[in-house]
Amino acid sequence: RKLWRNYRSHQGVLEFAGNLLGALDTCFPTMQTKLTPDAGLTRGPRPSVWDCTATGAYEDGPGDPGMLALRRQIEMDQGIIVITRDELAVDLENGLKHCRGDAGNDGSFNPIVLGIREAKGLEFNDIIIVNFFSSTDVARGWANLMSLKWQNQYEAGTPNEEANKKALIQAAQERGLPEDLEVDLKMLYTAITRCRSRLVIAETRSTNPFKKFAQRFRDADKQVSGFVPSETSRTRMPDEWRATGMQFLRRAVDLGIDGGDDGVDQSAVRFLKIAMSSFHNGGKECEDLYERTKCMNDYLHINNEIDAIDSDRWEDRERCAAEAAMQMVRVGLLNQATDIIQRACRQRMDTKVVRPLYERVQKCKAKFRPSTGGGGGGG
Repeated sequence: RKLWRNYRSHQGVLEFAGNLLGALDTCFPTMQTKLTPDAGLTRGPRPSVWDCTATGAYEDGPGDPGMLALRRQIEMDQGIIVITRDELAVDLENGLKHCRGDAGNDGSFNPIVLGIREAKGLEFNDIIIVNFFSSTDVARGWANLMSLKWQNQYEAGTPNEEANKKALIQAAQERGLPEDLEVDLKMLYTAITRCRSRLVIAETRSTNPFKKFAQRFRDADKQVSGFVPSETSRTRMPDEWRATGMQFLRRAVDLGIDGGDDGVDQSAVRFLKIAMSSFHNGGKECEDLYERTKCMNDYLHINNEIDAIDSDRWEDRERCAAEAAMQMVRVGLLNQATDIIQRACRQRMDTKVVRPLYERVQKCKAKFRPSTGGGGGGG
């Protein structure tokens, strides 16, 4: 049986996403596997759209008005996750950091900016999707799409539903909607469904596709609301920072941060740094996780460093491994500590220092390993 009840996102987000599924089903009926819309447990707030360049939305001063407004909102709303097209993520993050010039670049502002594909599989309470429409290659396709009145997949069927659908498919074909628009719709659907609670779609530059989108869903369908920038700051609690950090840490581990023979995945490095920053923001309650993640980050490339030391210099290899292993044991990364020692001591192992350290770590692993045998100490 298919699970149709969604325990993650609320109905407001799901209905909005369902509208995009309706567009896909109408405009590209042969190009996708039809998805059944999920049902949420609660109603939740309506998604909102925001033109960052609107009068009064941004602060005075030099720089890009839309970018300044967006940065101010992110600063006021701690922990909101920025999602954009993957090819824009780096530039958007740098733009937010430097939009105030040197005055706003003291290193304290570190927004979490993810590409849509990068965010796939993750979920967050509060999301702002930025510059999706100003960077589209199918602007005319979006304008033509917004002129069609397809049926939301959450709406009840009508007596003439089948005939109306055929007429809509015919109208879509007559407009010659580009095939790349299907990709755009799926990308936007993926971005929207990363959200658990509060969703904002924002543009730092006013464009015709975004205006058409806002007119359709805000003014005509009343499915989204206009976004009102915050006047007071919203501080995240330590448990929220902890949850965010754990999600990014798990993803980093899944992608591969063990520094094996294939090297370290660069996305994993990025996620690990985000996790470390989140734990740091969580303060004393996340101190242990911060120390552990910092140690993982400090020794990301330890395997490469060990391998770079000639095998004849076995003392240097062991010293390098022992120093790293002791730091890892200190924060509870027992599996990583033993792996490093084994890698450095493939030919021989010092019996006075390294072997006793290795055996003590092994005993700790055995002592703290769950009785089920799953997982290992410090995994």
